[in-house]
Amino acid sequence: MAKAKESQINRRAFLKNAAAGAAVLATPAVVPAKPLPPEPRKTPPPLSREAEVEIPSPLEVLTEERLAIEIDGKRITGGVDFYDAKTRHLIDYKTTSAWTAVYDDGEKRGEWEAQVNIYAYMYRKSGFPVEKVSVILILRDWSKMKHRADPGKYPASMFLQWDLRLWGDGLVEDYLRLRIGRHEEARAGKILDCKPSEKWEKPTVYAVKKAGRKSSLRNLETLAAAEAMCTDKGPGHTVEIRPGDRVRCSGYCPVNKWCDSYQRYKREQEGNTNEN
Repeated sequence: MAKAKESQINRRAFLKNAAAGAAVLATPAVVPAKPLPPEPRKTPPPLSREAEVEIPSPLEVLTEERLAIEIDGKRITGGVDFYDAKTRHLIDYKTTSAWTAVYDDGEKRGEWEAQVNIYAYMYRKSGFPVEKVSVILILRDWSKMKHRADPGKYPASMFLQWDLRLWGDGLVEDYLRLRIGRHEEARAGKILDCKPSEKWEKPTVYAVKKAGRKSSLRNLETLAAAEAMCTDKGPGHTVEIRPGDRVRCSGYCPVNKWCDSYQRYKREQEGNTNEN
């Protein structure tokens, strides 16, 4: 019994010592780290002349920059929406109707062409070369359904770019002198009348109507022609006068109450209506 008990005690001691030894072996030895030698300082290579040329300029795009020039003692200012110095492209944004693009008769395009070329002239005189001018139309009433109905004529997107002719400096200067002259004439009391297309003028028409029918049989340009047609058609036919209008003058011009031409036109229209 004594030997068996001693054997058990020795076995426990062996297991205890073995476990302690395993724990010691499992713990990694901590070795103090040696200091690393300092890295040698690297001298940057010298900047070559080619590298200096390739550094991009911080001035690549100008937006809504206002510039000024002087022509014959008159100071003219203006601001364009966008200028790209890399492509030398000048762009102005225009919010308009989709029908401006559909029924492009050249009038609005010509107006904007003159405007952006004045801007281009200002930029060139300020040291910024311009090689291309455009307007980007934002079509406020654009409709996808109308494009699907007429894809050949109606714009495919509510954004449309028109690239316009680039004028030379001489042409711009001649145009500016013409416009300055017209302003000076207006100040002196000589106001140049607007063209019918600029007034959006709708002429007075004389509609021949038949009793019991809503639409007219025919719209004629003169009262005499309409009355003659009524006589030919016989009883039950009458003439309906549909007064004309200068739509732009009456609804959109902010100075129409000072315009002699428009005020005279109004008096004539009122007189014709009263006479008939």
